[in-house]
Amino acid sequence: MESAKKAVRAERRILLVEDDESHAELIKRAFEDRPAIILTVAHRIDQAIRALQEGMPDMVIADLRLPDGRGIDLCRGKDFPIVIMTSQGSEGDAVEAMRAGALDYIVKSDLMFSELPHVVDRAMREWELERAHARATRQLQSQYEVASALATSVSLEQAGTRILESICHCVEWPLGELWRVDEQAEVLRRVAFYATETAIVRVETEGGEPVFARGEGLPGTTWAKGAQLSILHPEDAPAERRRPVISRLGLRCGYGFPIRTSDGRIFALFSFYAQDIGHPNGDIERLLSTISAQLDVFAERQREQEERRRLQRELVDRERLAAVGETAATLAHEIGNPLNSMYMHAQLLQRRLARLPDVDPKITQGLEVLLAENVRLTNLLHDFRSLSRRNALTLVPTDMNDLLDELFALEQPLLDMGAVEVVREIPPGLPTILGDASKLKQVFMNLVKNAIEAMPTGGRLTVTATTDEQRLLIDFTDTGAGLPEGIDVFEAFQTTKAAGTGLGLPVARQVLAAHEGTIGCSSTPGGGTTFRVVLPLHRRG
Repeated sequence: MESAKKAVRAERRILLVEDDESHAELIKRAFEDRPAIILTVAHRIDQAIRALQEGMPDMVIADLRLPDGRGIDLCRGKDFPIVIMTSQGSEGDAVEAMRAGALDYIVKSDLMFSELPHVVDRAMREWELERAHARATRQLQSQYEVASALATSVSLEQAGTRILESICHCVEWPLGELWRVDEQAEVLRRVAFYATETAIVRVETEGGEPVFARGEGLPGTTWAKGAQLSILHPEDAPAERRRPVISRLGLRCGYGFPIRTSDGRIFALFSFYAQDIGHPNGDIERLLSTISAQLDVFAERQREQEERRRLQRELVDRERLAAVGETAATLAHEIGNPLNSMYMHAQLLQRRLARLPDVDPKITQGLEVLLAENVRLTNLLHDFRSLSRRNALTLVPTDMNDLLDELFALEQPLLDMGAVEVVREIPPGLPTILGDASKLKQVFMNLVKNAIEAMPTGGRLTVTATTDEQRLLIDFTDTGAGLPEGIDVFEAFQTTKAAGTGLGLPVARQVLAAHEGTIGCSSTPGGGTTFRVVLPLHRRG
């Protein structure tokens, strides 16, 4: 901002608008012992306007009456302090000048010329106080507007545009953006933006919704740095040059500000653009810090509400699954034994028919269908039984590298048959966790099976394992068609398969919950699906 630039300069630029050469000379002499004062003289209003267009001075001293106008005319729409001088004092002129915005009104005299440096100092102090008061008022108004937006919104995304509008008006920047950290995809997604000019809105709409990775562009670089960041030219953040606001509108300066949770984690950030942002001062930093704290409180409240809703959903799901499981357990004996008997008799019949000549092919085909349906019903019964169990675990130290190696060895024939290429991004030396190896293997096998079925004509399955200080994260990413919008694959009986039961993933979630872990899913229609398994490195219980 211009005021910030002035703060770092030792000199002051004063524009003197005076048509009387002798008066101008006397004023110059009054400032001779002030080497930090750079005095520029204009003799007419039109010359003064051109000088103002070339660069805003720190102050203007203008004669009241000039050959082509009145010095008071320079007060209107000003962004600088101005003092009006006159040779003949008039109460009416003084009132008019002060109402127009002049900081002082003085009558010319030899004594006044000599005192003019002190008049300038006093006017500059008054100007800075007025500016500071105006900034403080705007900031308080901005904080109030942000609080109001958050109080009447159900999500950060809904409040985002009003928050950005308030900040942009306060600091006089033409474009503001609010980004949310997508921790699962490890990218920044823009959830709101505000622009003061229609042209900016149009260009940004044409550009689509941008996404930045860590270290990319101003938002991504701010995220990676973890601190506020200013860029003065596109080369400071090369990825910015492809953005329409940079390449077409010339908003070549930017300012990024991270928004943190109470424990220091960045969950969102601001970015702002302008033709000249300069070096944002402490007032702006304090404003954004205060607003960031407001957003953290709001987001924490939203997280708590979402966690309560999640726990309520899980409780309902568990109760429903438990009811289904108990019913299945009651019927299992009655249904399981007849199914086993039917299967054995059908197999016996199949073997005997195989020894007979000229058997009608429709009969053998019918037997194959009968056997396949029997297997499907048996698997369904097995899933129901899984739901009825309380997931008692046999916990032993489990080498996750060995477990994943066993998984791929078991699934390789199915992967080969499905023409699925496997990319293993699994580092050696994964930490050993306390787990039930057989149940975890069951979960992973289900995820691999789902991936194969999602790519009926072949594709690529990428399995990635990473760790942080407390968790092991394993991603299964396929290149299939993705999941339809609006489907919760972890809800019982929800399935995208023609012959699926919709119980595999609910059972997997149940198994992982018993391990104090989680499973999540992200999918893009036509762009594949990722299932993420998260296991704690150290159990709480």
